[in-house]
Order: sequence, then C-alpha cells, then structure tokens
Amino acid sequence: MSVFGAMFSGVSGLAAQSQAMAMIADNITNVNTVGYKETTARFSTLVTSAASATSYAPGGVQSSPLALIDRQGLLQASASPTDLAISGDGFFVVNELANPTSTQGTYMFTRAGAFTADQNGDLRNAAGHYLQGWVVDSSGNIPSNRSALTSLAPVNILGLSGTATASTSVAMQANLQASQTVSVTGPQNVTNQLGGSGITSTAALSDGVGGGTITGLLDDESFTITTGSAGPPSTLSTTTFTYNATATATKFSNLSELSALINKVDGLTSSIAGSSDARLTITGDPGSDMVMAEVGGTPIADLFATAPGTIAKTYDAATSTKNMASNTLTPDFERSVQIFDSKGGARQLTMGFMKQAFSNKWHVEAYIEPAGDTTATDGLLASGTISFNTDGTVDLVNTSTALTAAISIPWAATQGLAAQTVTLNFGTQNKADGLSQFDGPSQLKGSSVDGALFGELSTIQVDTLGFVTALFENGVTQKIYKLPIAMFKNPNGLSAKTGNAYISTDASGSFNLQEAGVGGSGQVAPSTLEASTVDIAKEFTNMILAQRAFSASSRIITTADDMLDELIRLKR
Repeated sequence: MSVFGAMFSGVSGLAAQSQAMAMIADNITNVNTVGYKETTARFSTLVTSAASATSYAPGGVQSSPLALIDRQGLLQASASPTDLAISGDGFFVVNELANPTSTQGTYMFTRAGAFTADQNGDLRNAAGHYLQGWVVDSSGNIPSNRSALTSLAPVNILGLSGTATASTSVAMQANLQASQTVSVTGPQNVTNQLGGSGITSTAALSDGVGGGTITGLLDDESFTITTGSAGPPSTLSTTTFTYNATATATKFSNLSELSALINKVDGLTSSIAGSSDARLTITGDPGSDMVMAEVGGTPIADLFATAPGTIAKTYDAATSTKNMASNTLTPDFERSVQIFDSKGGARQLTMGFMKQAFSNKWHVEAYIEPAGDTTATDGLLASGTISFNTDGTVDLVNTSTALTAAISIPWAATQGLAAQTVTLNFGTQNKADGLSQFDGPSQLKGSSVDGALFGELSTIQVDTLGFVTALFENGVTQKIYKLPIAMFKNPNGLSAKTGNAYISTDASGSFNLQEAGVGGSGQVAPSTLEASTVDIAKEFTNMILAQRAFSASSRIITTADDMLDELIRLKR
C-alpha cells in the first residue's frame, strides 16, 4: 500500500539525512586538522518498480559519502623546518611502524605533514605515522629501483651528530707585480779578461763599457746558449752568437756588441766590468740551466773562462738548498690559505711565487707548513711555472700541468689522516678572474677553499624537490633522504584510515612513487602545512539543510501515521 511505502520512504529520508549530518559533524570537528579533506554527502533515489502505469510505489533515498581527497588545501607558513605540505597532487608515504618489514607494518598515504622528530630521531606526524623516504648515498644518488615501497626507509636524523669535510679545491685571486725584479741570480758564465789567454784588444777599454775590438777569434766563429726548461710545457730556446771583425746587426766584434745581443734574449742578461781589463758576465734565469756549446772552431774555448757545457741553475724546486719550500730562497710573493683534512683539522697550504727572468713567467711552489705534517721533502706538493699573457691575464695553456692537475697530499702516518687531493684554481684562460700580472703591488685579493672543520648538526631543511638536508654548524650541508610523492589515478577512491591517512583500493588504483615535480606530482612545500579543506560557513549551511530535510522526512512519517489511523478507524 502506498501509505506504508510513504512511511518507509520517510524513514529512508531520516537515515540519509542522519548520515549527511554525521559527515557535516566530522567536517566541522576537523576544521583545524592538518591535511584533512572534507567529506560530502551524495544522495541518490531508491526506486521501486511500479505495478502499472496508474500506480506509484515510493522507494525513498539513500546517501553515500564522497571524500574530496583531490582538493588542495590552503598552504600556511610554519616555523618548523619539518612541517611539510605538498603543492599539487600526491601524498607523503608513511608507515605505522618505525621499522616495517615485508610482513609487518602498513604503508599509508597522507597529506598531514606536521612531522617532528621523536626520541629516536624518527620523523612522525600527529597521528604517530613514520615518514618514509629514499636514502641518499654519499654521491647524492637515490636507489635506482624507486617503484617498490621496500626501497624506502624511515626518515631518521638521530645519527647525524657531526661531520667534517676534507678540502678538494683551492682558488686564489691575486696579482703578481709585473715590474718585480728578478731577486735570485741565475747561472753565470764569465769571459776571459781582455789581454788574457786567447783574447786581446786593439784599444784599452778605458771607458769601462767594454769598447774595443776583440782579437784572437776568426770571422764567423759562433757559439750557442740554450735556456728554458724541457717542461711540460717546454720553454727551451737556443740562440746563436757569431763573431765578425766587422760588426753587423746580428754579429759582434767587441764585448759591448756581444752584450747587447745577449740582452735581447728573453731569460738572459749580461754586464761588463773593468776598463783595460774588461770582463763580460752572462746570467741566465735562476730556474733554468744555461747550456753553452760551440758551433764551429773553438770560440768557447777562446772566449769563455769556463769549459763549455751546462751551467747549473741556482733555483731548483726539487733541491732543498735551492727552493722556496725549505725557506732557503725567499719568495717574491708568498701567501698561505687554510685547508681542511679528512678529520676536519685546519692545515696551512702556502703558495710561493718567484719572478723568472723569462718574460711573463713565475716560478710557483705549493707546500705544507710545517713540512713534518707530510712525507714530502720540505713539505713540497707541487712546483712549476705559471705563465701570463702580454695583457696581464693568466695563460693556463703554457702553465705547468703539475700546477693545474690534482695535487696529492701525502700526510705523514703519524697524522692518521685519509689520503687527500687538492686542485689549485688559478682562474680562467685569458681572464684576470684568478691570478693576474699587472704592474701593481703583489697582493692576495681573495681565496676560496672548500671543506670544513668538524661541526655538530645545526638543523634540518627540506627543499621543494623533497631532499632532506642536514645543516651543520661548520657550514657543511649533506643530503640524507629524498621524499617520494605517491600518485594515484583516482585519489578520491582511497580508503580513509585513522590519523588522516589513506590506503589504496580498487577504486583508487595502485600507487606510483614519483620524485617531486616529476610525472604530474606536486612539489614539497617546506616549513608549510596544508590546512583543512573544510569551509565552516558552508558546513553550517549544509547543517541547516540537513536539519530541515530531516524534519520534513519526519513529517512524512507522522502524516502517514495519521492516514493509517484514519484507515483503522473505518473498521470501528
């Protein structure tokens, strides 16, 4: 009978509106719950098939909850670095256990990112769920297999008590004075005195500048002087000097003309002393051997006091009595920088520079002070020549590779340190952004050294890509975890669990772990919390509607009851 059907329809209305009120109640009570997604009631009719076209059988209504999980809540700033939100789609992965196994612990997904470290250092949210992430190795890489939940680990910051980082790079910004005089005298050879064996002069050299004509040599007799270094890079240069009684632009007839020709050669200088008994002294670069050889005849035997051959350099980085590292020779410019060993200890690396007689070139030594900290002789790590262009910019192409390659530091066994290499950075080719050679005072403008002393953990930061980074008091930063973003084809199909978390269902589809900002996933918003999506004004409005609908349904029941009462009275 339709009256009974109407009563049952009213009952279904009461039940449906009661369910709607329950959803509204949950929404209102969770208005301040971080990451909460509102649930709304969806109503659908219950239809009973009519027996004929002239009769109607009421069915009623039913309600079903719809969780609007895919809605983005308002992002609100927080003072805590471990308060996290997701700007965009996706969920954080959490577990109910601190150390889940393949058989224990349920993985869940949440937008509730109010994480704090517990007594064990694990990051947990307000529901006690443990945040999961990929472990970042020492090279900054995350696991290659990122699709399985077993690749995740609880994010823990307890073991980060402190760290130290060894230096690997030293960059210098300095100017070396272009007009710096060569302070170390190079290898020398001296002519026989005029009037001595094999050489006579047609005129007394009373002017003291080596005038007069040399006799005792034959025309076109010649000798060579080779200067420079075999490298790399090679800087060897050989010049031929030829005698002729009648001087030309390239031949000499007396000592002053020979001296003038010698002074034109880069890396060679000469001087004349004496008057009637004049003497010519030839000086080479202090860091290069000066090799003298005759070309034809016996000019060297006739002209020079010492036997022909190699005249040893006076500067030699490999010889303690001839280098800067041993403090035997005083550098023209010397500066020290502080580097850090594998234990975070501060060490002194000194760079010594000495001007060469060759244009635009400087001898360079890198050494540790005190030298006893290493097994290297004099603490010398590397040496070579640094070159500059004519405009004062650095010329790395013609700079010794021993200076530009990685330098090994052989720490003494008593130091108990790990092996260490350091690369020296002198700037960019043809630029003055590192070392330069201008005619201003030699000075260190600045230096940059990586590495750090031992430092305690200062704080934790999370970036937008999901990297959890530890910051230490010494300025060192270390990436320790990366947070995955779990994606679903239908987030609204997830099943809610206690603690504002969800698990996957057939309706939601399976999860897909993505890196933040990849594959449609959102980015992590650090020091931010996602507010509840509940609109309190809307909920109070819905509450009034549900109340009125409930009252109306109750009227259906009371009215149907009155009608039945009238029907029963007919029998009376």
